[in-house]
Amino acid sequence: MPRFVIWPYAVGCGLALIASLMALVGMQVFFGGEVFRAWMCVDAALIWIVAAWVLTRPVDAPEARLHGLHARDPLRRWARWSQFFWLGLALCNLVPALAAVIQQKATMAGAGGTATPVPWYAKQSFVDAVEVLRWAPMLAGACAHVLLCIILERLAQWVRDDRAEFWINLSMWAIPALVLAHSGITGNPWMIGVGVLSLIFFIGSVAAILALPIGLYSLTTSLANAGLHTYESEAVEARRRERSQNVERRIGARVDVMKEAQRRRRR
Repeated sequence: MPRFVIWPYAVGCGLALIASLMALVGMQVFFGGEVFRAWMCVDAALIWIVAAWVLTRPVDAPEARLHGLHARDPLRRWARWSQFFWLGLALCNLVPALAAVIQQKATMAGAGGTATPVPWYAKQSFVDAVEVLRWAPMLAGACAHVLLCIILERLAQWVRDDRAEFWINLSMWAIPALVLAHSGITGNPWMIGVGVLSLIFFIGSVAAILALPIGLYSLTTSLANAGLHTYESEAVEARRRERSQNVERRIGARVDVMKEAQRRRRR
């Protein structure tokens, strides 16, 4: 893999890893308020979009055609533009959190005798509409996740990272299944019973959430190692060419000396 291809991919995978970890922080419920977690998801979505644009950039290399990363690949373009659905989902989660805080402040101000107008985005009717429409970017984001995971899987095959390919492939199918489970299409996942079924669903959810960061970490490490290996190979080749040029210059100098000696003998 050429060096001009390796480092942008390594940066993109690193940004995607940071975004996935920020999304994990935003999805947890152990610390931070609703607004903090919602803003964390918005920031993660923005970083994820930047990472996706870096990872799906067209590559002008012969090997890129074999792995579907060239400019004319339609899947690459779909994977690039579809990641904006995650930003829409993050904003849909941010609106109810902000509305709850604004409504609480307005209620407290009203109780104190001060009337505070509630902005349009904090009104309950708008919040209810956002809650209803939230499932559209969620399902679209699940499809976008599958598309980007296909690109990441191709990249893992290019650098021959079987471990990253396994975890990315697991995330490619586990995240959409988890989204469907939480979207209400398959029913409430926490009402499937107690005991073994609940434990299986909990383990599957943790595995689905952690699969992508593990795969991205492995892929980022493989790309960094490939970049260092390419740099060392180029340095070794440069030293080899320099030694060859020095030897050629010394041989040429000796040949010139021998030719000059022969001319003198003839005189």
